[in-house]
Amino acid sequence: MRLDTYLVKLGYFDSRQKAKEAIKRGFVSIDSVVVTKPSKNVTGVEKIEVRCEGKPKGYWKLKEIDEKFGLLKSDYEVLDVGSSAGGFLMYSAEKCKKVLGVEFSEEFRPHLIKITKKYRNVDIIFADIFTLEIKTNFDVILVDVSLDLKDSLKIVSKLSKKVREKMLLVAKDVRLNSVEQAKRYIESCPLEVTNVMTSKKRESYLLLE
Repeated sequence: MRLDTYLVKLGYFDSRQKAKEAIKRGFVSIDSVVVTKPSKNVTGVEKIEVRCEGKPKGYWKLKEIDEKFGLLKSDYEVLDVGSSAGGFLMYSAEKCKKVLGVEFSEEFRPHLIKITKKYRNVDIIFADIFTLEIKTNFDVILVDVSLDLKDSLKIVSKLSKKVREKMLLVAKDVRLNSVEQAKRYIESCPLEVTNVMTSKKRESYLLLE
């Protein structure tokens, strides 16, 4: 049986995606040897050690971004636009004072409600960010939505006056390798691009201030 499937069966994780992420990041050992291949075959007689909780992929993604950019602080209030599986919510909740998530899809409601019960500093609103009135300001705003960059920039424009410190924009289907390139690519952005990080996928993370 595949290692990721076996870990879900044993109850370490509630999905193969979370198991895969933990394995790839070196949190799983077989007979005291770290394994990073989710498809590794196991028979059930091995001694398996798991050194982390199951977290959505977004949790680890934001952790990497935060470690590079110094994005989040303990006294910050955070707005997470496009909460989906809740990875950004969970990481922000563990680092910051208060987090509000906005999610359009009802598909994620059961999972996100569970997160609000686990983290008392998290609230979630199910609404369309384009029509939702945001009345308060936030230290950091995270924008990671399943839309093209043009529509994502509309969200940035709408929320630009609601951010006190920084905004993180996840740009889908585009690799921007420098701040200068990012600035040229999104000239219409009302905030300035101050840093950029590119993933292995066609996805870029833009720090706006």
